[in-house]
Amino acid sequence: SLSLRDLRRDGMPRPLLRTAGALAGLLSEDGRTARILLFQRDLGNEYFRGLADRVAGAGDQWPQLEVHAAGIQVVATTIIHRLTRDLAWSFLGSLLVIFVCVTVRLRSLRLGIAAILPCLLPMVWNLGLMAALDITLRPLTVISFCVAFGLAVDDAIYLLTHYQRRRARYSVDEAIERTWPEIARPVVTTSARLLVGFSVAMFGQSRGTFQFGLLVMTAVFGALVSALFVLPAWLRVQRG
Repeated sequence: SLSLRDLRRDGMPRPLLRTAGALAGLLSEDGRTARILLFQRDLGNEYFRGLADRVAGAGDQWPQLEVHAAGIQVVATTIIHRLTRDLAWSFLGSLLVIFVCVTVRLRSLRLGIAAILPCLLPMVWNLGLMAALDITLRPLTVISFCVAFGLAVDDAIYLLTHYQRRRARYSVDEAIERTWPEIARPVVTTSARLLVGFSVAMFGQSRGTFQFGLLVMTAVFGALVSALFVLPAWLRVQRG
């Protein structure tokens, strides 16, 4: 048996307590429907989806019974899965739109690729960090990619705009040598302010907020390193 006192002790919010109190019980009046309540820690959406499939598959052992997972967790898992998928496609769409806009603005396919490249490398680093720290894809972590990419691409556009102006009069090497020492200081200052600002999120008690701040800070720092070192190397290789 399970009482409302047990639910409250386990940390169920008060609005859900009222919902649980309105239920008739674990067994329906006609005796044809029964509920089994399961409580466990959060092991992630993929685990729960597998658990729901195993529960549904367990009904195959008893053909006379219809077994399926239900409840708030089923609804929440479905919503989070769809939201994460939509955000991932949104990130890829924004990546394509930004690439087209930068290429049109700079009037050069090579410079468009050069602007996107140093911004994608930090995203790859973030994926490696997520795998090392066992951080799963969820709405906040996917949003961190969108935010970090939007911030990182600003540095590349700023540097390439000044580089393109000097490239009209100088060679590739001379244009880089005249652009990077002059423009590096404001780029570093802007990135440092962003790092300090997003570091506040790492002091939150929510695990999702901490992961969001960590991923954005890692991406911004990685974008700064890429803009200062990878971008000029790419320009020299491409001779763009």
